[in-house]
Order: sequence, then C-alpha cells, then structure tokens
Amino acid sequence: MARLIRLIFFGFALCLGLAACAGSPAAPTSIPAAPTVAPTQAEPVGPVGAGLYADIPQGVTAEGYQYLGDPDAALNLVMYSDFL
Repeated sequence: MARLIRLIFFGFALCLGLAACAGSPAAPTSIPAAPTVAPTQAEPVGPVGAGLYADIPQGVTAEGYQYLGDPDAALNLVMYSDFL
C-alpha cells in the first residue's frame, strides 16, 4: 500500500514538474491580413442636433454633463456605473 501511495505521489510530482517546465505557446509567425471592405456611402457626421434630435432640447448643465430632452422633466434618469 505504501508503495502505491509513493508511486502516485511521484507520478503527480512528475506531472506538475513537466507542466511547470512547459513554455508558453509559440506566437504565430505571420498575422493574417484583414479582409478589405469596399467603402460605402455613409451619412454625414455632424452635431447630435443636426438630424434625428433636432427638435429636442439639448445642451450642457452647469456641472458639465450633457443632456438631451427637457432638464425639468418629471422623471430624471441618472446612470451610475462601476468599471472595477
């Protein structure tokens, strides 16, 4: 029984040693080229109010936050986020 336990221990130690000695996988020698896409006709880029939101009040608050819509609305939605 002691011989079996010793054999299992040394086998496990051998596996750990081989895993620790293994290097990181080799990096590819060449980077495949990205497929080229034909340019398409895009909408002109302009200020937010230049298109879909032209008739909605927008601006910047005294604290420096941007708003879109009535700042005195009955409902104010504040988004909190955490990037940890």
